[in-house]
Amino acid sequence: MIISQKLLEDEDSVHEAVNRIMPPEAEVRNIWIDPALSEVIIECDDPASAVGPKGSNVLALREEIGWLIKVTRAPARESRTQHDIRRYRKEMAEERKSLMRKFGTRIYRQKRPGEPWVRVTALGSYREVGRAMHLVTTNESKILVDVGAKPTSNISEVQPFFSAPELLPLDNLDAVIITHAHVDHIGMLPVLFKYGYRGPVYCTPPTRDLMTLLQIDYIKVARAEGNEPPYSKADIQECIKHVIDINWGDKTDISPDIKMTMENAGHILGSSSVYLQVGEGKSEHRLLFSGDIKYEKSWLFDAATVRFPKVDTLVVESTYGAPQSIQPTRQQASQELQDLIIDSLNRNGKIFCPVFAVGRSRLA
Repeated sequence: MIISQKLLEDEDSVHEAVNRIMPPEAEVRNIWIDPALSEVIIECDDPASAVGPKGSNVLALREEIGWLIKVTRAPARESRTQHDIRRYRKEMAEERKSLMRKFGTRIYRQKRPGEPWVRVTALGSYREVGRAMHLVTTNESKILVDVGAKPTSNISEVQPFFSAPELLPLDNLDAVIITHAHVDHIGMLPVLFKYGYRGPVYCTPPTRDLMTLLQIDYIKVARAEGNEPPYSKADIQECIKHVIDINWGDKTDISPDIKMTMENAGHILGSSSVYLQVGEGKSEHRLLFSGDIKYEKSWLFDAATVRFPKVDTLVVESTYGAPQSIQPTRQQASQELQDLIIDSLNRNGKIFCPVFAVGRSRLA
């Protein structure tokens, strides 16, 4: 939602009003302003005190300044990546407003005549690990789900099948949806912008921040290994401008005939399953892309959402889904790790724990 600037107080007045209305016990740490969304994000130590009884503080602030208000808990450690993204999006506010108007015009264009149909095309990650990319085509729309890189030394297999005739030209794409920020799902997203894609990218806010961090890191790693990166930081910045933040459970139109909802996949911070409603009425078809999924509650994350009103087509991540792939319980896995550590210490050995870069390791 974009609110007319005539209804909004200026930024100095916003800061003054926040500092005056928010109670001291809220401990406001940062005030972020996004002019493109007419939104003020208030980071504080005690969100409940900031919101006030029945939302009284937020309502009073909204009434005075006119901006949308979002209250969040301040992180224990400030993220430089998140800070840079918010600053950049603020600098690009006018261009982002223009982009969102363009996206809206395309979403609500007049539908084409003809009988509805839907097709899913595999453009990466099927019968292999990495470079996830699914193309959903209907008689009206084209949607990509994930644009990943393959972890391999074979340069010809790193990228998904960008040259597939079903995908081209990129101008025909209505949207890109990102399930989560692992490189095998986001590593090649900036390549689309390098070659001219200028449509929206839908993902959760944590995915937005994590994927930016990892894409920048992907460039550094490629150069360190003596390879030419497939994209530049300018391509990543172009991608950031086109990101539309979606929270879990929010249903939104992404094309004339497709509505999308993202739900918790329980995998890493911000990871999502993508639920697509194609068409309406008797011709309606519902697709679910699981993304990488974790069914049980872990030490860091809630279990994945697995209840949906209706699913006609299900695409499930199944890297560890072979008949012989038996997943131990968390208790069994913890006990096995404990036994290995004790055995190593008893033999005066050393313990090395290799982990994935994102979502699998944390400070003790």
